[in-house]
Amino acid sequence: MTKRHALFLATCVCLAAAPLAHAQESGPVLRVDGGTVMTSTGGEFVSTDGGNPVQPGDRVMLAEGGRATLVYPDNCTQPLTEAGVYTVAPGCIVASPAPAVRSNALVIGGVVALAAVAALASGGGGDDNPPPPPPPPPPVSR
Repeated sequence: MTKRHALFLATCVCLAAAPLAHAQESGPVLRVDGGTVMTSTGGEFVSTDGGNPVQPGDRVMLAEGGRATLVYPDNCTQPLTEAGVYTVAPGCIVASPAPAVRSNALVIGGVVALAAVAALASGGGGDDNPPPPPPPPPPVSR
């Protein structure tokens, strides 16, 4: 793959991911199914009884025994069943509990794509023409 092709591919990935980040005009509604559930918009966590909309990037914390569901505008549901902290994704995907807050896959993919573009723009990636193979060993005489 040439550098030009790699740069084109990385640019396409970035451009394709951008609309996904903004596709969700209104966030999901958090439904509390049981136990203690708290939310944070970037500051401290506060208790919630559910029924309130949350936005992508908000965090939801479940205590032991806590259960909640994110209900997206397209009626896709994302159950949160294990104690931990979840980051609200822009679309309905499988959440993963974390001892510390994890970014969603879209953000991680964007960072990886940007790093690839930066590496290619700075001349990384090596030569597009591989070196010739080494010469064959001399024959062995007996």
